[in-house]
Amino acid sequence: MRFCAIYSDSHRSFLDNFFLKTFPFEYNISLVLERMEQKCDGGIFSRGWRDQMIKKQRFINKHLNNTPDPTIVFCDVDISFYGDLHDDIQRCLGDNDIAFMKDHNSDEVGRCGGFFAVRNSNKIKKLFSTVLQTLESFTDSSTTFDSSEQKTINKTLNSMPEISWTYLPPRYYTHGLYIEGIKNWDQESQRGLWWNSKTKEEKQNVFIPDDIKVHHGNWANGIESKTEVLNFVYDKVKGKDGQ
Repeated sequence: MRFCAIYSDSHRSFLDNFFLKTFPFEYNISLVLERMEQKCDGGIFSRGWRDQMIKKQRFINKHLNNTPDPTIVFCDVDISFYGDLHDDIQRCLGDNDIAFMKDHNSDEVGRCGGFFAVRNSNKIKKLFSTVLQTLESFTDSSTTFDSSEQKTINKTLNSMPEISWTYLPPRYYTHGLYIEGIKNWDQESQRGLWWNSKTKEEKQNVFIPDDIKVHHGNWANGIESKTEVLNFVYDKVKGKDGQ
């Protein structure tokens, strides 16, 4: 199994302080890291954000076409790991072509582009080739969710019934999936899901699975907010473990 991750300078602190410090270096897992040119300021949908996602998709396509490993995990670097993953991911993937972290309460767009495992095949290569071509076809200078990487992955997958997919279980975790206890929840704007918009009380009461394996620090806009939520979950988990 090979893990592949690409990062820009804005996310170097996540790579150093979370991703590499917690990565499960098992004998049957290899890791490929690649630095890419900084195209945006690290904030979601900021100027240059889609260009950053295009570079990420080129990286994904390159490794799908050049990696001999039959199972590949593509992930962002704003991630902390909690324990071994090889056997668990293989079980979760099962006979499916691809298994996604779920990071949205809508199944229509809930398959996360920041952490997923694939059984590499021509079908998977076609999926991500199409995602890349679609992102490259957008001509508007600004990025919205409708022209984003995640919406494009989900929309493309919906048009390819030949690909079998599944969600990874809740132990592959992001806080933004859960609306329980949010006082200012709004379905249309998704207000209340973002870490930045949570009150101190809402943050303290956020759901964290006892069997957590992976924490993706998304639903946090900006470097400071991502750092805060990654540290918060790490401290909570290690506190429960008595470490």
